[in-house]
Amino acid sequence: MAPELPPLVTRTQIAGGMVLGSAALLMLGVQPLVLDGLLSAHRITAGELGRLSMVELLALGLTIFLSVRYLREMHLRYWAGAACAVLALADGLTGFGTGFMIDIARGVAGMASGILVWLVICISTRSVSPGRVSGIFLAVQTIWQAVVAEFLSVTIMPSFGVSGAFVAMGILTLCAVPAIALVPSALSPLVQFHEDAEDAGGKIRPQGWTGLAGCLFYTAGIMGLWVFVERIGEISGLNAYVIGSAVSTVLLAQIFGSAMGTVLERKLPAVVMLMVADIGMLAVTWALGTTPSLWLYVASISLFGFLWMMALPFQVKFLIDIDPSRRTSMQLSSAQLFGSSLGPAITSAFVTQSGLGYAFEADMALFVISLLLTLAAVSRQDLPGRSKRLFV
Repeated sequence: MAPELPPLVTRTQIAGGMVLGSAALLMLGVQPLVLDGLLSAHRITAGELGRLSMVELLALGLTIFLSVRYLREMHLRYWAGAACAVLALADGLTGFGTGFMIDIARGVAGMASGILVWLVICISTRSVSPGRVSGIFLAVQTIWQAVVAEFLSVTIMPSFGVSGAFVAMGILTLCAVPAIALVPSALSPLVQFHEDAEDAGGKIRPQGWTGLAGCLFYTAGIMGLWVFVERIGEISGLNAYVIGSAVSTVLLAQIFGSAMGTVLERKLPAVVMLMVADIGMLAVTWALGTTPSLWLYVASISLFGFLWMMALPFQVKFLIDIDPSRRTSMQLSSAQLFGSSLGPAITSAFVTQSGLGYAFEADMALFVISLLLTLAAVSRQDLPGRSKRLFV
């Protein structure tokens, strides 16, 4: 085993990046609340709601992909300041816009958020343990989103409506601006962390793309099922209060899952844990498709939330294992976001007017594809001697 290299970033810089990243990804946690608010205020139609969500996710994912690919890690504080300003402005415009103006505002917000997430990626990949940093960031981000969602629903929206919620989100983004002083103004190029790292040309090899595709389909399976969690409860005969209480347990399971992933990431083989996550998600999807009882419903969605977050630090470790240069792992966020858009689109296509149709089978297929791609990424013949090391 190669000796552990010193970090290229400090803990203070990592903390600053987490603050900015939490501001960038706040919308992902409050999206159901504020989009439903726009719908209730007749600012968008039911058909526009899904499109609006997809526009922001695609803009976010594409910006991360292009930024990792083409931007140099220079003038980072200027990039962060500009992105925070644009994101706050886009939130404000969303609060008072209508129709296509909201689409434009959310697309711009997605691009600004993508720049901030790119900054977090640049910092985290230069830490000693990117997987552990990712796990901590996920926990911080999840808790922050839950706190803000509660704050908006209890304090802001009853008095100021959905417009006030978006203005508050913009203000919270500006509150993150002081954290810019904590992040580095520039970063040195990624060192070759391992003797068989990728070539210096910056290209991702086929096994890297295969691993990314596996992570993409895992996220697609998650989001393809997540959009129907409340509907599954209704079909099972559970009332709204019970469903709401059960869904809230997902948050606790997510926090526990991210904590476990953070602790175990350096102790267990990533590829094995990702296989366990895929198989576990297959079991969860099957259970939810059987018109579950209350306890089976609660147990299934709790396991769902746990596996969702537990796997993410291992995805980072897995991609670094197959590409020690860490270039492949820098594209993980964009793959996850593309998967977040792809999953609901696929499973929704199998829904019928009378029920969820073959949505469960379609979702299980996504996890099977993820499992096969994960195995394919570590069994390629152009990884001499490395495949065995991935399982230890």
